Amino acid sequence: MDVARGQVLRSFDPVSAPLEKPSEALKPLREGVASGLGAVMNPANQYFPVDPDLIPPPNYAAYREFIAGLRSGKLDDLDAEFRHYRQAIALDSSFIAPLVQLAYRATWNDQCPLTDSIANALEPRREHLTAWDRYTIDLLRTRCRGDMETALALVGKRYEAYPRSLTAKRQYSAALQLGNQPRAAQQILKAPRSGARSSGKVELRAGPSGLLVVDGRFPSHAGSLPRRG
Repeated sequence: MDVARGQVLRSFDPVSAPLEKPSEALKPLREGVASGLGAVMNPANQYFPVDPDLIPPPNYAAYREFIAGLRSGKLDDLDAEFRHYRQAIALDSSFIAPLVQLAYRATWNDQCPLTDSIANALEPRREHLTAWDRYTIDLLRTRCRGDMETALALVGKRYEAYPRSLTAKRQYSAALQLGNQPRAAQQILKAPRSGARSSGKVELRAGPSGLLVVDGRFPSHAGSLPRRG
């Protein structure tokens, strides 16, 4: 429970064990608590866009692979990171987080065909995705197409939907900064966690290979999301 807000962060199913072997209840209890509380934050990097509404999968092994992928990403071991995400997906195909994270990292590493493939695979399940995942997948696809202005708008909408998310705030601020709006970016960073986004039009255009060009001076990756915190 978040005592400050009076909000229940996670609830857990009861566990049981035979009277003669009560310790058998400890393993499922430990795994449930670890995956439930672990999903509240990204243990590897607070700026990766892990869904704030992340619900851990029933398969604890899949969740552990997902966390291992996040940690590998923090170490810039892309091969290991992708391998862990794919293993998580193989262990639990209903677990959306590794798919979205794989798409995010693929976009940052100029592998947009993989991003599109994942987005297409998720389309039949779109109505069951959280708002965070929908916005993230949409902005990744938009960035891959070179539509920087729409991508920026989607980052802003995601921030509006998750005003208490530090990830959403930092990434929207970075997008505005890259859009040559440092004052608006600072306003976002100073805004209360309840959230208040800036308005204003950003002049963005796509350069070669999907790079972002702002006023002809600022090349960066095509989408305004910082790779590092």
